[in-house]
Amino acid sequence: MALNKLKDKVKKFEKKNDFDKTDVKKLLKMVEEEISIIKSNLKNKEIIDHKLVDLQVLLLQIANRYDVDLDSEWEKWFKSEKY
Repeated sequence: MALNKLKDKVKKFEKKNDFDKTDVKKLLKMVEEEISIIKSNLKNKEIIDHKLVDLQVLLLQIANRYDVDLDSEWEKWFKSEKY
């Protein structure tokens, strides 16, 4: 599934559950919390798996706030000579 399709799916989920009003600062705080949980559970694959998906959803929510074309940005990232 393309990143923009995932972003759109998360957007529908956000609207349905009234999460679409969560501001970016709150979302970033939630990202920090998820990373902290991962750091505390490095040997627990089940928690790591779950928290990585939570992080992806949060990042997609942030991308929705800024209307980022993730597919385009991903292509630019891979074409960059920097990498």
